[in-house]
Amino acid sequence: MKKQRCVGALFAACLVMLVPSASTNDERDEKLERLYEALAEAPDEAAARRIENDIWVTWTDHDDPGIKSMIDEAMQRRRWNDFDGALAILDELVEMAPDYAEAWNQRANVHFLMMNFERSLIDVAEVLRLEPRHFAAMAGRGLIRLQQGKPALAYQSILAAMEINPYLRERGLLPDFILEGRGYPSAD
Repeated sequence: MKKQRCVGALFAACLVMLVPSASTNDERDEKLERLYEALAEAPDEAAARRIENDIWVTWTDHDDPGIKSMIDEAMQRRRWNDFDGALAILDELVEMAPDYAEAWNQRANVHFLMMNFERSLIDVAEVLRLEPRHFAAMAGRGLIRLQQGKPALAYQSILAAMEINPYLRERGLLPDFILEGRGYPSAD
C-alpha cells in the first residue's frame, strides 16, 4: 500500500512538471496583451519593429526546452530551404504540442513556401483559433489569397492584421485607395 502511494505521488509530480502551469500561461497572455497594446500605439515604424520582435520571441517561446529546440531547428531548416526537413519536425511538433500556435504557424509558412496553399490555409485557421491576434498568420493568409488571385480576400486579411499591427510590412501590398482615410501609416 505504501509503495502504491509513492508511485501515485511520483506520477502526480511528473504530471505537474509536464503540464504548463496556468500562471505561466496567464503570464504569457498578459505579456502578449501589453505588447499588442504597445504595438497598436507605436509612434513610428522603428518602435513597432522592436515591439513586433518581442511578440515573435513570445510566440516562439515554449516552456518545454525540447519543444523550443524543435521549433528553432524547424525554423533553421526553413531558412536553409530544407522544407521537407522543416515539415517533418513541424508535423511532429503539432502532434506533440497541439496547443502551440507557433508550430502551426511555422508549418503554414513552410506549406506556403512549398506552394501548398490550401494546406497552409488550414494551418493558418488553427493558428488563429489558438492565437486570434497572430497578425503574421493573418498577413500570411493575405499573401496566399493574392497568390490565388483573390485580391479582395487578401486585402481583407491584411487590413485585419493591421488592426493589431498598424506598421505591418505587408501594408505595402495594399492599393493606396484602401489605406486612404483609415488612419494607417503609409507604406512609403
